Amino acid sequence: MRPDSGSLYKMKATENLQYFKPGHFVVLDCPIIGVRKLAKVSESGYAYYDRIEAGQPNFPFPLFDNLNPICLGEISDWANEVGENYIDEAMTCWKALAEQPDPYLTKVRAYRWAIETGNFDPSEAIRNGRAATSKVSLAYEKMNAIVESVQPE
Repeated sequence: MRPDSGSLYKMKATENLQYFKPGHFVVLDCPIIGVRKLAKVSESGYAYYDRIEAGQPNFPFPLFDNLNPICLGEISDWANEVGENYIDEAMTCWKALAEQPDPYLTKVRAYRWAIETGNFDPSEAIRNGRAATSKVSLAYEKMNAIVESVQPE
């Protein structure tokens, strides 16, 4: 019996990796919980980190093409997406988010939410960034449960 009947088992098998410029950000499918998530491209360009936190293991995962990754580029370019009338608001939002005690990728997820919605209220952005990060944490919990369920006793 499979430990989980979620989207993990609906994923098409592949050996094809996608390459993205190291340090850029991507959004891709999370087959474990069935959502899209933001991640940072690793040094190799063929993997990503979806968790970068002090005191937590940071494992690079392969950027398989069946995860449907889309490059978001560098964070420094994102303010240009909102149009010249909102660049200052976007930059002010990022500065406020940078001062938050949250992990780096939570702040990045918050900023991306602000860019995509046009809502540059830092408190709303960080709330949404935290929610996105909690989904990534849920995926890690599910992965751990799957591993534990198949460990010999």
